[in-house]
Amino acid sequence: MAIKASYAHTNLIARDWQLLAQFYQSVFGCTPVPPERHLKGQDLERGTGVPGSELHGVHMRLPGHGDQGPTLEIFTYTRLAEGSLPAVNRPGFGHIAFGVPDVTEAQN
Repeated sequence: MAIKASYAHTNLIARDWQLLAQFYQSVFGCTPVPPERHLKGQDLERGTGVPGSELHGVHMRLPGHGDQGPTLEIFTYTRLAEGSLPAVNRPGFGHIAFGVPDVTEAQN
């Protein structure tokens, strides 16, 4: 039997969290959910497994789900791990889909 669960958020790690948050706000109508996050310390280090972790960011409420709907959690770490470029067939996060009434109109 499945546990009672509800979708809460998707975490995105960005090079510039403010720029990415502005994109989701202006293009899709996402709204910031205060407060902005500024996290560091032993709890974050234990939770991430990254020594010296420090991050900044914000939750952006997704449109169409009301005031209690899910969010995009957009963070930037002060030290980003560099790695290989993303690839469509690499295991991990693939994409986020937004529904729009008219795709052609949305592209303009």
